[in-house]
Amino acid sequence: MTESSRVVATTSYSGSAFEREYSVTAKHTPWKTTVTAVSIDDVEYPIGRRTTSDGEDAPEVEIRASGWLMARLKVRRRSADGSMEAQEEVYVTSAVAGGAGEVEVRKDLDVVPLLPEDGSRSEARERRRAAHPERYALVVWKGLPVANV
Repeated sequence: MTESSRVVATTSYSGSAFEREYSVTAKHTPWKTTVTAVSIDDVEYPIGRRTTSDGEDAPEVEIRASGWLMARLKVRRRSADGSMEAQEEVYVTSAVAGGAGEVEVRKDLDVVPLLPEDGSRSEARERRRAAHPERYALVVWKGLPVANV
């Protein structure tokens, strides 16, 4: 599903984290990170509004914050008393130059990266980062990861 130009790319990421299957599609540009689709355990959730699917352990997904190079989605699940409690968060970030990025699922202090689709610019970036970790070190400023510094 990769659509790309020189600085803009739409990429799908997928993987297992915390006993759930995640699939996230994001558009990476130099100016903004946009999440276009989210699926948890093969249930698709619309972006931009709160949703709750049927069932006792059904998650509610909402975009809690978005910024220049990052979007954060908060996953809420029904607790034993019926209230919706925050469980995990999905962080979607774009590289400063655009066209590539990464997706992580976080719960407490545990972080699980999702894998970009084969042949995408994000996958190529991950291969370069693995080969040269010092060159692609992250600098954290006010909680926002800035890649390729």
